[in-house]
Amino acid sequence: MDDLALFYGLQESTHLPLLYLRKPIAQALPMKSHAILYLYILLPLQVMATEIALFVPRTETAAWQSQIQFAQSAAEDLDIDLLIYDANNQSQVMLQQVIDACNRRVNGILFMNYEHIGEQVLSITERYQIPSVIYNTGFIEDNLLPRSKYKHWIGSITPDDKYAGALLAEQLLRRAETNEVKEVKLLVLNGNMNELSAQQRNQGLHQFIKHHSNVSVVAEGSTGINWSREEAKRLFIQHYQQFPEINTVWAASDTLALGAMDAMAELALPRQDMIVGGIDWLPEALRMVSKQMPYVSVGGHFSEAAWGLILLNDYLHGSDFAAESTQFHSQMYAINEKNINTFQSFIGDDWKRIDFKSLSKEHQNGQIYNFSIKHLLDTYYNNSKMLTLTDEETEWLEQHNTLRLAIDIDWPPFEYVDDNNIYQGMSADYIKIIAQRLGVKIEPSVGKSWEQVVQASKQKELDIYPALSITPDRKEYLRFTLPYLSFPMMIITNQDIPYINNINALKDEVVSVVKGYSSHEMLQNNHPQIKLFEANNVSEALEAVSSGRVAAYIGNIATANYVMTREGYTNLKVSGVTPYRIDLSMAVRKDWPTLHAIIQKALDSITEEERKHIYSRWITVRYEHGVDYNLVWKIVVTSLIVLLILSYWTRKLSTLNSKLNHEVAERKQIEKQLREEKKKIEKLAITDSLTGLYNRRHYNIVLLSEIRRAQRNRDWISFVILDIDYFKQYNDNYGHQSGDDQLLSLATCLKANCHRASDYCFRLGGEEFGIIFSGLSPKEAFLFVEKLRAEIEALHLEHRYSQAAPVLTASFGLVTTNNLDHEAATLYEAADAALYKAKESGRNKVVSTEI
Repeated sequence: MDDLALFYGLQESTHLPLLYLRKPIAQALPMKSHAILYLYILLPLQVMATEIALFVPRTETAAWQSQIQFAQSAAEDLDIDLLIYDANNQSQVMLQQVIDACNRRVNGILFMNYEHIGEQVLSITERYQIPSVIYNTGFIEDNLLPRSKYKHWIGSITPDDKYAGALLAEQLLRRAETNEVKEVKLLVLNGNMNELSAQQRNQGLHQFIKHHSNVSVVAEGSTGINWSREEAKRLFIQHYQQFPEINTVWAASDTLALGAMDAMAELALPRQDMIVGGIDWLPEALRMVSKQMPYVSVGGHFSEAAWGLILLNDYLHGSDFAAESTQFHSQMYAINEKNINTFQSFIGDDWKRIDFKSLSKEHQNGQIYNFSIKHLLDTYYNNSKMLTLTDEETEWLEQHNTLRLAIDIDWPPFEYVDDNNIYQGMSADYIKIIAQRLGVKIEPSVGKSWEQVVQASKQKELDIYPALSITPDRKEYLRFTLPYLSFPMMIITNQDIPYINNINALKDEVVSVVKGYSSHEMLQNNHPQIKLFEANNVSEALEAVSSGRVAAYIGNIATANYVMTREGYTNLKVSGVTPYRIDLSMAVRKDWPTLHAIIQKALDSITEEERKHIYSRWITVRYEHGVDYNLVWKIVVTSLIVLLILSYWTRKLSTLNSKLNHEVAERKQIEKQLREEKKKIEKLAITDSLTGLYNRRHYNIVLLSEIRRAQRNRDWISFVILDIDYFKQYNDNYGHQSGDDQLLSLATCLKANCHRASDYCFRLGGEEFGIIFSGLSPKEAFLFVEKLRAEIEALHLEHRYSQAAPVLTASFGLVTTNNLDHEAATLYEAADAALYKAKESGRNKVVSTEI
């Protein structure tokens, strides 16, 4: 077994089990083990996916959203499952998250030296022997290097923040010279000065300006842990009122620089009178540059997490980069009015067009890494596809930063709303790209029927249709873009129907169509001899074909194919074509011609690669073609020859049957073992190992599912959090083994009482348990939970150290609702608050609330 390194880990993950083979196993395992292992390898590929954890201090700022989105694009390309951990600006939370990820047995970790906790992170990853790469914020100490003190710290990819601070100062001075500003009076807006990046940017600024006698820092302030735009605005107003000679703002991030510009607007200061600069390349900041405002933005470091993923992925797949270096730096660039057009299409992109695999060692044939945004610009972005807006269009977007979408909630694959109330589909993918490039928010009309959408659109309550056919009636109140999707109208029949070469062959037949769709109008007007069955949706129309109630369905192939796959209509096929097509455009309310021009430009900026990617995500088709009789005769002759040859081999092959039967029997036994093991694994993945209750991971899935079910059924749903009273004192005095025994006793009690199909019990962690049930009113739910509390107390499990009772008891927080708008987080917070009240009021009781 020396040559075998097999780590078989069961994790709370959708990707189970995790097999990590570090050396060849051919000589290490006997035949049967071999077969089982190889069958495991043939399980769905997500089982083998590489899991990498990315740790970020915050996710609410645009800068970190760009870092995360760029990394997610790289992860998708590299077949990596990327786990994002948000520390919410708390370094101790980040440390705990690192421990959680290590316990999860992730394959690699991307971390940062946030508030100087980097070495503590390295101690944790070293203990778990998990490869790690540091990004964004490195170490000051020169002797702290990858693969020295910490062997599993394999590399770093960090910005030169001192250079960034100095580069921003240099660009501001150049702009001052252009504006003929002789004396630069500087306001400095720093970020969180406990973070190394903020410190080094500030150092770079001061090192640069000490060599320029015409620059003086008039005032300086820090915006706190959130790098707050509001705080930057407040600081600007405060300092400007005290020092009105300020004419230049150096800000440690674009967010802070934009806060200063907010303050200028509030003080009614002309924008042209103040030179402003920040770091991060935020889309809003770049719009300032494109409008020829005196604004400069430095950035490029948002790419580091993606570069770090490439380093980790190469290392994990045997392509070590140590011979090139273990310390890499992201390149920083300044964007100003002279080069804005070069960068704008890149910054506002979703980066799907980039082939991140081509940047890895495996695809570079020994060349050094090319971690350069300039390389990406030259390779994947060109002027013909740049999105360039006029000043008027840019200003219009600033005034209308949220666009309301008029969508069809059930028209897959073009657009629909999934079970999680998320807008999906081909048109949704186009809209996401457009929204990202324009820097706007979108609000899909997820709660409206199609009739309500049309009415709201006519009343100008909605702004854009992402997918709509052009008709004379619609042109009365909408402006249409050029069509960007086009699909043929096809004839769908049962499998046993032969090829239909002409729509007129359906004369006097009953054909299903969706009422109100363009195919409905087309058949009514052009083919009155066809009898129409008017369905409410595509699924109903196809069901009529599948059950034999109608002869065929006519509609666009994209939607038909998607619904056939989703609903499992395996007995249907495409049997013919019609002379008609469905051409889809985006449509904008008629009183907004500027938005119409913007949307058309944004559509034009979407590359062919991006369009192909969207198409391949959603479209697969099965066709039935007409008969080519010449081909049939060729096949018949060839088949006769083949049959003669096969007759010779039949006798010979029969002698092998006994051997094959024996092998098949053994393979079936192996497959049976595999199925049994897989069932065990699936159960372990959602079960707490001590109590046998569902675990927290499964709770996250079930609560969301039960909320959706209650919404559909308009039913009551209840969620309970219960906590064993004074359980720490129990463990301290009776011992942890005895504590585990009592946890098991309580779990057994819960399972005995929660026996309905809609009752779910969970161990959420430690001594905290959760229960989800539905169908009971608030009063009934309270009585049910009170019965549970009494049953636990009636176990008479001795607890002399409890201040609530001489036996083991529990406190309960119960929330019950039939409000269809509440989400999982709302229920959890309400139950947690009720539990807190139960503890505060003496414990061993139930506190309930209705929301």
